[in-house]
Amino acid sequence: WRHGAGIPRTAGLGGVMLLGGVLPTAVATLYFWQNGALLPYIEANVSANVAYIRVSIGWQTALAYLRDGLRGIAPLLPWPVVLAILLRDIRFSRQRRLALWLVVWLVAAAIDVTMPLKFWRHYFNALLPPLSLTAGLAAALLARRFTLRKTIFSLIAAATAIPAVLVMVRNAPISRSIDRINVPRAVAARIQQVGTNLHDVFVFNYDPLVYNFAGASPPTRFVFCAELTDFASSSGAQPLQEVAAVLAQNPAWIVIAEPSPYKFTPAVLGRLHGALRDYKLDSSWRDQDYSLPPFEVRLYRRIGIQVRQDANALDRG
Repeated sequence: WRHGAGIPRTAGLGGVMLLGGVLPTAVATLYFWQNGALLPYIEANVSANVAYIRVSIGWQTALAYLRDGLRGIAPLLPWPVVLAILLRDIRFSRQRRLALWLVVWLVAAAIDVTMPLKFWRHYFNALLPPLSLTAGLAAALLARRFTLRKTIFSLIAAATAIPAVLVMVRNAPISRSIDRINVPRAVAARIQQVGTNLHDVFVFNYDPLVYNFAGASPPTRFVFCAELTDFASSSGAQPLQEVAAVLAQNPAWIVIAEPSPYKFTPAVLGRLHGALRDYKLDSSWRDQDYSLPPFEVRLYRRIGIQVRQDANALDRG
């Protein structure tokens, strides 16, 4: 439009861009509709999110999460103010239009972060692109005020980047490492080794990737434990009824993290411990990558299910 294109062409190009943005969602919706799962898809992506926004986590918790989220991007937060001060200089009038778009982007990202009023740390990732570009533009304009522009810019960039590098170094131990066992995959491998009909695995309070690695179908649609604990009110789950219904199917395998990363009610835990009388501990692992502090992952096998190797030994006998 700025370079002479008419309104129809500009609107047409904008429509193509909007279509490109909507296309992945449209394809996913058609996929679930074709497979007869349109209603659960809508419930998970629309209804549950609306309910999630309505659930309050309390202002003290929200402020704690907000403080935690802003801490990681703190070195970038002063730069919008610096840029606003610099753009008052008439020499930088050409950069004002770019700054305007950065402001629009930053405001939109801030709305994205704050709208659910939950302030989870990963929500703040939406602020990183506009803040980084704002910091880059402000640093470049600030360096123009000095004789050694490249040196000054390098020093400014280093001062901004060093805190981020320190955060990455500090959090490196909680990243999944190639020199440690992949516990979800190990649990699934043990299940496959002994045997499964692909409908007899229940991951009570651990990583649902176990289902995927084992090729098993989850016995409940609430595969993320948070849906049965912290966010049961927005997921629509009835934790006690849901867990009881799964245990009533007598799954061959139950995967339990101890101590639990999620806070289940005493009634749910009592129902689980009652069911475990019919199970025995098959294997256990120590998981240092799922969350902090590390915990033990226990795989329980229903009594009466024999290991394949044991069965083969009996046949040979």
